Amino acid sequence: MNNIDFDIVGNLIKQLRLEKNMKQPDLAKVLGVTKAAVSQWESGSGIKTELLYKIAKYFDITVEELINGRLEKETNYDYWKRNYDLTNYDLHTLICNNNIELVKEFFEHCNMVINRFYKLLPLWTNDELNQDQIEEFDFIKKYFKFDDAYASFTKTNNPRMREIFFGDMEKEHMQNQFEKLKHLASDEFDWELSKCYDFAVDLKRDEIAKSKNMKFLEFLLTVENQPLKDALLTVNLSHEVQEESFNGFTTSTHTKTVDYTYDEIERISFFKVMLNGGCNCMLRHKNIYAKDSIDFDEFKMLEGNVILYEKQNNEKLEYLNRYMNAGGHESIHALKYWKYYSLKDYQEATDFEETKYLKSLVNNKNDNPIQYLKDMMIRFEK
Repeated sequence: MNNIDFDIVGNLIKQLRLEKNMKQPDLAKVLGVTKAAVSQWESGSGIKTELLYKIAKYFDITVEELINGRLEKETNYDYWKRNYDLTNYDLHTLICNNNIELVKEFFEHCNMVINRFYKLLPLWTNDELNQDQIEEFDFIKKYFKFDDAYASFTKTNNPRMREIFFGDMEKEHMQNQFEKLKHLASDEFDWELSKCYDFAVDLKRDEIAKSKNMKFLEFLLTVENQPLKDALLTVNLSHEVQEESFNGFTTSTHTKTVDYTYDEIERISFFKVMLNGGCNCMLRHKNIYAKDSIDFDEFKMLEGNVILYEKQNNEKLEYLNRYMNAGGHESIHALKYWKYYSLKDYQEATDFEETKYLKSLVNNKNDNPIQYLKDMMIRFEK
């Protein structure tokens, strides 16, 4: 069971169900399970071993076909197109409340593409793919952009020097990377490997923001990497308000950026979606401006585990559009330049305690007040 790709299996179950013109409740009734169980299967989770035989028997296919997520009659191209062809979805026209299932399906296929790419990548790097796998890898590699700027940095340790990679240079670089990373723990390995390629698919963040659909945001977060998730929360923790001031003669209006209060965070639904979707807070800090010499008295006033960030004047997070018209935020160095951070350094810039507090706030304050009070006691005792 450990080697089964349940995303692939779930997608085949969905295809077979649709070919029979069945809805999820219909299949659930036939197999004696709940609709929620069928929904889980088709999302790539919750399939028990004993059910594989029952499902295969009902659809009149072999267990091997089901486990492989592929019918014997299916050509390579048909199989890849069914699972990996993201051009099957016009996400621009899908972003409306009537298309929740199709949008969910798009992001599920994005995850299938991402997972398969990183499974085949080391084999491609070492020329260990068979012919079918080479064609499969070529089919999905178009969705990934090799970051030659970061690759240049790993070679020179100078972010201003950029090398052009052509021919087999990308593969040779990845061979070196795999060799350098092989001693790392799995979470550190995945973190470093994710820096090498960007998922070059338009996820329509603007359209999702304008739709104000919480489900769409939930689906988007299943695809975003950790820095993008954290940036999304950071951008939204503050917002712009109009403030009037009177100088004794005239009244003027100016825009001011303020943080959301805890009461507001509790009431605004997109915070709950972001926090439950894996977004973390970053450590809040006082800005230290460049001076001829460091004011150590000012430095000593900083409390706790202090991390100094480079202040980016009036610069918004470049790679992320704001969600729900929330306010902008000056760039935090660990978010903007996360590829130059080790996983440990990035986690040291992450405020896990504040994240835990906010998660308890949006989930437990009303639904589980006893747990909420326990979390609050732990937080304020520290």
